[in-house]
Amino acid sequence: ELGMEGERDPMNRQCFPKKAEDVDVAQFYRRLLNFHKRTMGKDVMEFRPGDCGDGYISFFREGDDNIIYVYINASPEPKTIRFPMKPGHRLLDFVNSGSVTLDEDFGGCTLAGISGIVISTGV
Repeated sequence: ELGMEGERDPMNRQCFPKKAEDVDVAQFYRRLLNFHKRTMGKDVMEFRPGDCGDGYISFFREGDDNIIYVYINASPEPKTIRFPMKPGHRLLDFVNSGSVTLDEDFGGCTLAGISGIVISTGV
Protein backbone atom coordinates (compact mmCIF):
# COMPACT_ATOMS: atom_id res chain seq x y z
CA GLU A 1 0.00 0.00 0.00
CA LEU A 2 2.96 2.33 0.36
CA GLY A 3 4.28 1.96 -3.14
CA MET A 4 7.03 -0.60 -2.59
CA GLU A 5 8.04 -2.49 -5.69
CA GLY A 6 7.91 -6.27 -5.66
CA GLU A 7 11.07 -8.27 -6.22
CA ARG A 8 11.97 -11.93 -6.58
CA ASP A 9 13.17 -13.99 -3.62
CA PRO A 10 15.26 -13.12 -1.54
CA MET A 11 14.79 -9.39 -2.29
CA ASN A 12 11.08 -9.65 -1.44
CA ARG A 13 11.96 -10.09 2.27
CA GLN A 14 13.78 -6.81 2.80
CA CYS A 15 12.99 -4.49 5.67
CA PHE A 16 10.68 -1.61 4.86
CA PRO A 17 12.66 1.64 4.50
CA LYS A 18 10.70 3.94 6.85
CA LYS A 19 11.24 7.14 4.87
CA ALA A 20 10.74 5.62 1.41
CA GLU A 21 6.93 5.48 1.27
CA ASP A 22 5.30 6.91 -1.82
CA VAL A 23 3.31 9.80 -0.32
CA ASP A 24 0.78 9.94 -3.19
CA VAL A 25 0.05 6.21 -2.97
CA ALA A 26 -0.25 6.36 0.84
CA GLN A 27 -2.66 9.32 0.65
CA PHE A 28 -4.78 7.54 -1.98
CA TYR A 29 -5.12 4.45 0.24
CA ARG A 30 -6.05 6.65 3.23
CA ARG A 31 -8.78 8.32 1.13
CA LEU A 32 -10.02 4.91 -0.04
CA LEU A 33 -10.12 3.52 3.52
CA ASN A 34 -11.99 6.61 4.78
CA PHE A 35 -14.47 6.24 1.91
CA HIS A 36 -14.99 2.60 2.89
CA LYS A 37 -15.65 3.51 6.53
CA ARG A 38 -18.11 6.29 5.59
CA THR A 39 -20.06 4.37 2.97
CA MET A 40 -20.09 0.69 3.83
CA GLY A 41 -20.27 0.74 7.62
CA LYS A 42 -21.54 -2.57 8.93
CA ASP A 43 -23.81 -3.32 5.97
CA VAL A 44 -23.58 -6.68 4.29
CA MET A 45 -23.43 -5.82 0.61
CA GLU A 46 -24.12 -8.15 -2.29
CA PHE A 47 -21.66 -8.24 -5.22
CA ARG A 48 -23.06 -7.67 -8.72
CA PRO A 49 -20.93 -7.72 -11.90
CA GLY A 50 -21.29 -4.83 -14.34
CA ASP A 51 -20.22 -4.05 -17.90
CA CYS A 52 -16.72 -4.87 -19.10
CA GLY A 53 -14.68 -5.04 -22.27
CA ASP A 54 -11.82 -3.33 -24.14
CA GLY A 55 -9.91 -2.38 -20.99
CA TYR A 56 -13.01 -1.36 -19.04
CA ILE A 57 -14.59 -3.10 -16.05
CA SER A 58 -17.35 -2.26 -13.58
CA PHE A 59 -19.03 -3.91 -10.62
CA PHE A 60 -21.41 -2.98 -7.82
CA ARG A 61 -21.91 -3.69 -4.13
CA GLU A 62 -25.55 -3.32 -3.04
CA GLY A 63 -26.73 -2.92 0.57
CA ASP A 64 -30.05 -2.06 2.18
CA ASP A 65 -29.77 1.73 1.80
CA ASN A 66 -26.94 2.34 -0.62
CA ILE A 67 -25.04 1.04 -3.63
CA ILE A 68 -21.30 1.26 -4.28
CA TYR A 69 -20.37 1.50 -7.99
CA VAL A 70 -16.82 0.79 -9.19
CA TYR A 71 -15.71 1.79 -12.70
CA ILE A 72 -12.16 1.23 -13.97
CA ASN A 73 -10.88 2.33 -17.36
CA ALA A 74 -7.51 0.62 -17.98
CA SER A 75 -7.46 1.59 -21.66
CA PRO A 76 -5.79 4.76 -22.97
CA GLU A 77 -9.09 6.00 -24.47
CA PRO A 78 -11.70 7.99 -22.47
CA LYS A 79 -14.90 6.20 -21.45
CA THR A 80 -18.24 7.92 -20.76
CA ILE A 81 -20.53 6.17 -18.28
CA ARG A 82 -23.89 6.73 -16.60
CA PHE A 83 -24.53 5.66 -13.02
CA PRO A 84 -27.60 3.36 -12.99
CA MET A 85 -29.02 4.86 -9.80
CA LYS A 86 -32.27 3.64 -8.31
CA PRO A 87 -35.23 6.07 -8.21
CA GLY A 88 -34.86 8.39 -5.22
CA HIS A 89 -31.11 7.73 -4.87
CA ARG A 90 -28.50 10.46 -5.21
CA LEU A 91 -24.71 10.64 -5.31
CA LEU A 92 -23.48 10.64 -1.70
CA ASP A 93 -19.71 10.30 -1.96
CA PHE A 94 -16.93 9.27 -4.33
CA VAL A 95 -13.20 8.67 -4.57
CA ASN A 96 -11.29 8.69 -7.84
CA SER A 97 -7.92 7.85 -9.29
CA GLY A 98 -6.67 9.54 -12.44
CA SER A 99 -8.75 12.07 -14.34
CA VAL A 100 -12.53 11.87 -13.88
CA THR A 101 -15.03 14.54 -14.98
CA LEU A 102 -18.47 14.31 -13.36
CA ASP A 103 -21.52 15.28 -15.43
CA GLU A 104 -23.39 18.43 -14.42
CA ASP A 105 -26.29 16.33 -13.06
CA PHE A 106 -23.89 13.97 -11.21
CA GLY A 107 -25.58 11.05 -12.99
CA GLY A 108 -22.48 9.95 -14.85
CA CYS A 109 -18.90 10.81 -15.72
CA THR A 110 -16.13 10.58 -18.26
CA LEU A 111 -13.13 8.51 -17.23
CA ALA A 112 -9.90 9.53 -18.91
CA GLY A 113 -7.58 6.72 -19.95
CA ILE A 114 -6.08 4.79 -17.01
CA SER A 115 -8.60 6.19 -14.51
CA GLY A 116 -11.25 4.93 -12.16
CA ILE A 117 -13.98 6.01 -9.77
CA VAL A 118 -15.80 4.46 -6.83
CA ILE A 119 -19.09 6.15 -5.93
CA SER A 120 -21.72 5.71 -3.26
CA THR A 121 -25.38 6.39 -3.93
CA GLY A 122 -28.31 6.18 -1.59
CA VAL A 123 -31.23 7.97 0.02
